[in-house]
Amino acid sequence: MTFWRALAATVAAALRDRGLVIMFVVAVPVYSFFYPLPYATQAVRHVPLVVVDLDASPLSRDIVSRLAAVPSVRIDGSASSVDEARTALASGQIGHAVLDVFHTEPLTADHGFWRHPQVTLLPHVAALTDERSAAAVVAANIRALVDGAPLAHLVARDAGY
Repeated sequence: MTFWRALAATVAAALRDRGLVIMFVVAVPVYSFFYPLPYATQAVRHVPLVVVDLDASPLSRDIVSRLAAVPSVRIDGSASSVDEARTALASGQIGHAVLDVFHTEPLTADHGFWRHPQVTLLPHVAALTDERSAAAVVAANIRALVDGAPLAHLVARDAGY
C-alpha cells in the first residue's frame, strides 16, 4: 500500500466515525468560543499611547489610524521627535516608551536608552517584511548553515539587539 492510499484510507475511516466528525465540526468552534473567557479579565485594555511618527508618510499615518481604531488602544497624543518624547517621559507625562527605529542603528553602547528603566528597545521589527526577500534570506542562511558558512543578518547581542 502506498503512502497516499494509506492516507486516503485513514481519512475515509475517520470520516465514517460519527463521533470523530462531531468532535471536529462541533468541538473546535465551541472550544474556540469558550477558551478565551477565563482570560478576558487579564487582557490589556485602554492602553494609552503617544506616537512619534518621524516618517509621516501616508503608510505610517494609515498604521496610526488603524491602531487608533482598536478598542483597547487609546492614542493620547503625538510627539514630533524622540527628544520630545524623552522630555514627556522625564516629566511623567508618559510612563514608558517602546522604541523601534532610529536614524543611526544600532544605538551607541553609551546611549541612555539602553539603561533607562522606562524604555524598551526593539530590534527594528516595525518594518513590513516582504515575503519574497525574506524567503531568499532564509534560503541563503539555510545553505550557509549546511555549508558551514557564516549566517547573514544575525541579531547582534553585543550591540543590544
